[in-house]
Amino acid sequence: MNLNYYIIYEYTNIITSAYLILIVLILYYLTSVLIRYVNSINKDYAKTKNEIRSIVSNITNQISYINAKISDLDSEISSISEKILKIEGGKTLSTEHGSGYKLSNKKVEIISAPDKYDITSHELTTTQKIIIEELKKGPRTYKEIQAETNLTREHISRELKKLYELGILERDESKKPFIYKLKEI
Repeated sequence: MNLNYYIIYEYTNIITSAYLILIVLILYYLTSVLIRYVNSINKDYAKTKNEIRSIVSNITNQISYINAKISDLDSEISSISEKILKIEGGKTLSTEHGSGYKLSNKKVEIISAPDKYDITSHELTTTQKIIIEELKKGPRTYKEIQAETNLTREHISRELKKLYELGILERDESKKPFIYKLKEI
């Protein structure tokens, strides 16, 4: 009987050892697969990193080129402004199309032909600019502006009042609601 137990015991040890060897081999295989995968990711990372560096370098070079061109244009504009100031000494130069250049304090300001309203000397909010664009189409009440812009009545009324007080708008107070229009220069 002891011999049978001994054989079973040895057989169990052999099977257990075989299972352990099998588990070790599986773990070894999985580890090697994982290492290959990590190495592949590292190669892709290095390749992508180099591509991004190349792109950033190209963009930096393009920005430098554009900045140089802007600087050149700035110099040319300054030179032209000085020449115009020397020639005309602060007068307004007109062209045949009605546009021109207003010269004052060594600053050249382009005056465009289709815009007959002086709003360049004011810092305007986005809402004020929207209202002015609507009024360039013609005189409007706050209700008409509201219908076109979907802004609130209070917001439009407040901005119209500010623009009126700045002298950008005129308003017809003979009717209610007031009719606003851009003040022509």
